Amino acid sequence: MDGFESVFFIDEKLGWIAGDNNLILRTTDGGELWNVTTVNADGLYYQLQRILFNDARRGWAVGHFGGILHSNDGGLTWTRRGNGTKTDFEAVFFVDDSTGWVVGKNSTILKTENAGLSWSRVNAAIAGDIHLYAIYFADHQAGWITGSQGTILNTSDGGETWTKQQSSLSHYHNLTCIYFIDATTGWIAASTSVLHTQDGGQTWHKQSLNIEDSSVESLFFVDENSGWAVGKRGTILKTDNGGDIWITESPPGHQDWWLRSVYLIDEFHGWTVGQMNMILRKNSK
Repeated sequence: MDGFESVFFIDEKLGWIAGDNNLILRTTDGGELWNVTTVNADGLYYQLQRILFNDARRGWAVGHFGGILHSNDGGLTWTRRGNGTKTDFEAVFFVDDSTGWVVGKNSTILKTENAGLSWSRVNAAIAGDIHLYAIYFADHQAGWITGSQGTILNTSDGGETWTKQQSSLSHYHNLTCIYFIDATTGWIAASTSVLHTQDGGQTWHKQSLNIEDSSVESLFFVDENSGWAVGKRGTILKTDNGGDIWITESPPGHQDWWLRSVYLIDEFHGWTVGQMNMILRKNSK
């Protein structure tokens, strides 16, 4: 097993981690103890890439080889909700209990309006074979998808149509994570930099990270100023001014870690996970 790929928390106590070979862990004490959950995938094994919960009961996890899993009991048990495809899925997002999307390899965007019982393919303004890595909705109407070759897609009509947004980055960048605090203010993890918008993505501005031999894979903001980014070589960066300046919070001996996901409840409570089954917790005042 290579490690953990995604972490998500509802509050300071209840959270989940997803990883390779259908592994989903659950904690009810803020990460002091993690328990392995039951995944019923009909004998199939998925490299889970992203986990998400709408509330304390309803959750989703997606991964490679067509993996779409759903839980109705707080993540204690999981069942398949796939559409039969073997596509490598990278991310999932639900705006309510019924309506959601998954994105992944080969420019794939799937949408459900019945809580995953059926999925339909969504056509978007994508030229070529793009690997889509992340999706985020600020509300029921405004959403974004990011991917390889510097791809940024935006919808303002609840995902009915998607149009491409431009940034200053070259086509060589993989945009692996996106986060918005409202319909106008958001950030994208862009390898050795971060992209920032204050107008819903009409314009994206590059923020420098000043990191060497590393890159960021995931980011999270608790408000318009306070955010964290994590990535290769144990990189943990923090900003207190919306990303204009990033400072390191990486602990000693971090160079061998590859951190894949970060999630915070507030500026004092957060978790990041990665390869080699790494789990780090931030718990300070």
